[in-house]
Amino acid sequence: MTVDTVKKSVPVHAGVAGLWCYSHFALEVLCFHFYYMYFHSFAAAGLISLGYDMLAFLPQIFIGSFTDSHKRTEPARIGAVLAVTGFILNMLVGGDMRLLPFVLISVGNAFIHVAGARDTLSVCGRRLAPPAVFVAGGSFGVITGKLMGMHGIPIYTAMLIFLPAVICMELSRKMRADGSTAEYDMADRRRGPAVITALAFFVVAARGLVGYGIPTLWATNELHSLLLFSGMGLGKALGGIFSDIFGARKTALISVALSLPLIYIGQSSMWISLFAVTLFSMTMATALGILVSVFPDRPVTAYGISVAGLLFGSLFVFIRPFVPVLFSPVCCSVLMVLVFSALCFIMKRDGS
Repeated sequence: MTVDTVKKSVPVHAGVAGLWCYSHFALEVLCFHFYYMYFHSFAAAGLISLGYDMLAFLPQIFIGSFTDSHKRTEPARIGAVLAVTGFILNMLVGGDMRLLPFVLISVGNAFIHVAGARDTLSVCGRRLAPPAVFVAGGSFGVITGKLMGMHGIPIYTAMLIFLPAVICMELSRKMRADGSTAEYDMADRRRGPAVITALAFFVVAARGLVGYGIPTLWATNELHSLLLFSGMGLGKALGGIFSDIFGARKTALISVALSLPLIYIGQSSMWISLFAVTLFSMTMATALGILVSVFPDRPVTAYGISVAGLLFGSLFVFIRPFVPVLFSPVCCSVLMVLVFSALCFIMKRDGS
């Protein structure tokens, strides 16, 4: 497939979004297949999970800032080299020497995430759908990689899935609009950049925390897990798509308002719960759009801030045994109400 073929068959923004949706999917398959195949002991799980979060998520704000300042940087190439090197090293060393390959693959993950944000934001114009579709691919990749690792499917299978993603990233590099960036105008500038940034960070962090507190009593087997992660991925994509059709503010507020009661009504009902999880996931693109509105000249840095917020909220899961009240229905409900209030406060009315 050539770049000209992709451009003729689909609009550039949709083509880049599709390429990065697959690339993100394949990246997470590689990472989580590796994680579940080689670190499945309960004792190591917590430390490895924390290490993965710190290596794959925390650096993204710094890589994003560097990429904004150095336009010629190609984080996708750097990330692909790191991930493939980690994979090859893993195949060579064998035994218990898994730490260095783990670090290389995880840091490669961070670089590739930044590249996906840069490329999709460069072609999106006023659309939220391209970065939303890019982010959505990761949810499908996480559960696919987990299941492959748990069932002992050979690790080279994940690399066979990842290698086409390298081609996709190169195609996207040639298609993206160098020097262009998103044209979002979603933030209510009367609130001030610092306030908007802080509250957008809170929205993402609260979403990360509440995500671990959603009751899913019905999820008792692997098929249920697959459906749950699919609902998350679908919600992330639809959040951007519906924002472009109906307006970002309406989409964000309605999805938050509906998801709160449905999460608890459907805790024992699979289909109600899946609908609630899909709604809950739809605010992912909203926070990114708000932050890019505040930092229009540094869009990848804005993306890094949103990832840092997600990391911050997710880290609370590591202290859950000591403060379980944080994940109680009451606390999660309060956080969701605060998220709704924060979005009302910092978002412009659609069309204004």
